[in-house]
Amino acid sequence: WSDSADVKNAFLRKKQENPALWNDMKIYIDVGTEDEFGYLEQNREFRDALTQKSVALTYDEYGPTGALAAGHSDQLFARLKRIIKFHSDNLERPDGPTPQ
Repeated sequence: WSDSADVKNAFLRKKQENPALWNDMKIYIDVGTEDEFGYLEQNREFRDALTQKSVALTYDEYGPTGALAAGHSDQLFARLKRIIKFHSDNLERPDGPTPQ
């Protein structure tokens, strides 16, 4: 998500080209505070850039829990539950909105 990777800039350029496209978009980002690939800072930069452009998102940083670290692949099952719940709450069924 860093400037050098150009993903952030491409995303923001698309938003500028067609602002209405993003009105109903739901974005979920999670990252461990001990991520071994450096994704924590990149995700923070991406979150900040989206927030500055008024793009709504759900952002979650998770720390170590008990004996589990907070790296890229740690706590996968706990995170997966939250991710699936987010999508379940925010994605429309092909046959219409999900009943609430």
